[in-house]
Amino acid sequence: MADQNSFAKTGALVMDISKINKPKVTLEERFPEMFAPNRHIDRRKCERVVPMKVLVLGMCRTGTAYEHGLINALLLAMWEALKLLGYIDCYHMFNLMVDPDDNDMWIDAINGKFFSHLGHKPFEKKDWDQLLGHCQAVCDLPACAFGPELIAAYPDAKVVLTNRPMDGWYSSCVGTIRNSMTDPWLFFLGKFDVDVMGKWSRMSRLLFKGLFNDDFEKNGRQVYEDHYRAIRTLVPEGQLYEFQIGEGWDGLCKFLEIEKPDFEYPRVNEATSFKDRNKLRYSQAISRGMPRILTTVVTLTGFIGAVAFAYQRFWRRR
Repeated sequence: MADQNSFAKTGALVMDISKINKPKVTLEERFPEMFAPNRHIDRRKCERVVPMKVLVLGMCRTGTAYEHGLINALLLAMWEALKLLGYIDCYHMFNLMVDPDDNDMWIDAINGKFFSHLGHKPFEKKDWDQLLGHCQAVCDLPACAFGPELIAAYPDAKVVLTNRPMDGWYSSCVGTIRNSMTDPWLFFLGKFDVDVMGKWSRMSRLLFKGLFNDDFEKNGRQVYEDHYRAIRTLVPEGQLYEFQIGEGWDGLCKFLEIEKPDFEYPRVNEATSFKDRNKLRYSQAISRGMPRILTTVVTLTGFIGAVAFAYQRFWRRR
């Protein structure tokens, strides 16, 4: 297992492994990445410092986030699990809560893939090395939307394809992610929490517009089928492992050629955790955006007061 000093040197998100067996009951313990200080890193000035080893390219909501079955209320996302196996960071949507400036480069990647007809340039390997150079693994959106591109950029990486029956995946996305993407609160809060929620909201909306052609209900199932077909076609035999929901460590660790951990494999993240995380994200966005909110309220109050005063004086003259 890589030592934690190497994590710090690469700017990776570090999990305190010594606390893995302690009950997690507070919000900060359940969702530590939500409380990590924001970093502002210009990825365009970065380069690859560790090799890319694992690409987890299953679609979102197919088992890429978990809660431990034995530890009360511990959210153990796969990006954390892979770090426990010794990988230096695993890029997940959660990373964007700590590194909000990454959204800018993901927007470039999304435009390059889905809107190249508008003159945007698709990403090359050097671009991926700049954005993901501090990671040895990726999973979940936005990374999994670029399966073919990442396979081409990192042909030696092992590929894990998390599986879930399509109807279950579709229902889960409609009930969580799709609703989150269309939530007017995200748009509203993004106008005030510009540097974090604003950037995440713009990136997420653009990604879903490109990935599902702006209509998840109509195109979601077809996109799911096409995605899995493409990954299975592109990955050479022996380099792909299809992980089924309900599996334990055995098959995954054998495929990755890593020693099996001495604790049980995590269970799938429930919608309640997703909703709890969203509530926390909204409250934090309100706190960060409060100065702008107050400024807007004071400005509007002053404007309304001035209009009322002017109207009153005009009315009295009549």
